[in-house]
Amino acid sequence: MAKPPTDPCTARPHEAPKLRVLAISRRSPVYQVLFNVGALSLAAAGLFTLVAHVGGHALATAGAGLAAGAIYFGVNTGLLAMAIAAEGRERPWRTWREGFAWLLPHYIVYGFVGGVMAIAYSAAGLYALVVFAVPLLLMRKTQEAYISHTRRNVEKLR
Repeated sequence: MAKPPTDPCTARPHEAPKLRVLAISRRSPVYQVLFNVGALSLAAAGLFTLVAHVGGHALATAGAGLAAGAIYFGVNTGLLAMAIAAEGRERPWRTWREGFAWLLPHYIVYGFVGGVMAIAYSAAGLYALVVFAVPLLLMRKTQEAYISHTRRNVEKLR
């Protein structure tokens, strides 16, 4: 495995993003918060760009939600995998595949449900959001509990 770049003066142009992620991953919690805000902002920018180009047709809105879930997942987990890989001196693709790939179907479904929620909101208002949001929040909490439990088990094995 090639050694990741550590010096901005000797790094090649295509290594600049790796250097930024490496620098952030070794910083204090303040920098980690800034990294998270930046990653989520980039993911959200991709979503808003997609949604801005969708017409008012219900099928297009549901499809845009599906695509938005995939875009959000790709940007967010891709940047996280790069940061984690830089910290552990691993390959980002392998880190992403082992740590995040299994979540892709969940985020695609979340995106689709988000598109359907937009359709329901335009028809029924705030009540539709509540009906959709409660099960989604429960699913998300279940995912978080599963991930937390898995991390604890992995730590015990190490």
